[in-house]
Amino acid sequence: MRIDPAFDQVANQYLESLTHLHSANNGHDLPVCQICLGPTRTKKDSLEHWKVCWPCRQHQSAPGINPEELANTVGFITYALEHADGSADQSLRDMYQYKQLPPGQSVRQGISESGQRIRTLLYVTLRDNLPLLARTVGPVEVITHVPSTSSRPGRDRGALADALDSAVDHIYDIAPHQRLLTSTSDRPGSPRAIDPSRFSVTDPTAVAGRHVLLVEDTWVTGASVQSAAVSLHRAGARQVTVVCIARMLKAKWTDGAYLTSQYATLRPPRPGSVVFQVGE
Repeated sequence: MRIDPAFDQVANQYLESLTHLHSANNGHDLPVCQICLGPTRTKKDSLEHWKVCWPCRQHQSAPGINPEELANTVGFITYALEHADGSADQSLRDMYQYKQLPPGQSVRQGISESGQRIRTLLYVTLRDNLPLLARTVGPVEVITHVPSTSSRPGRDRGALADALDSAVDHIYDIAPHQRLLTSTSDRPGSPRAIDPSRFSVTDPTAVAGRHVLLVEDTWVTGASVQSAAVSLHRAGARQVTVVCIARMLKAKWTDGAYLTSQYATLRPPRPGSVVFQVGE
């Protein structure tokens, strides 16, 4: 893999300085969903946790959805926490703020400070994990992202694409990033339910028979990115791998107290961190 050595050094040093991050990789050995790394409930009359959380089980049994149409592999970089009083930790603030346009501007000029942190996380993750994917599930042939469905004023709907473009631009021999999904957010339906009609694939020939890496910024229930994964599979994608920057946690989730109470002890991601739990 060919990289820009000067940018690579800066990215590594910058990542090392981000002490507020909490890795979503399960090095903490706490019981989490084997799909989304979120908290799981305990089984009735038992201290044993379910291996898959309730929202992910709902995705697998959603009407009209074949479970094989969901993402084949899912990886997460960090956790992001909403505290019990509703305030956000720094990771969650970044996920909110990187799309926020400066007052009076309709188009962002350059990547914001929070966007630079997201760009660094994406760059290091792609650099360190694409070779692993190539060895285990096959090389990534197309990179795309989940488009924003927000219509709120003052939001930069291209912020994720810009951060991803900047990350990919510093790795010279990987698959290109293409804007292959468009949002059809005017369609009715629950945002928590799988609905592949939320997204359309602009060029099915670009994904047909290929391994697609699908990038999302924040996973709450996973319904949005899984809907996009189904759309890509139905357009002919051979494999859909999801990388999500932040897995959101909420301290008010009663069933997740065992995980959020240990949040401060979770180590930060560092260069070389493995995001995808796939066998060699």
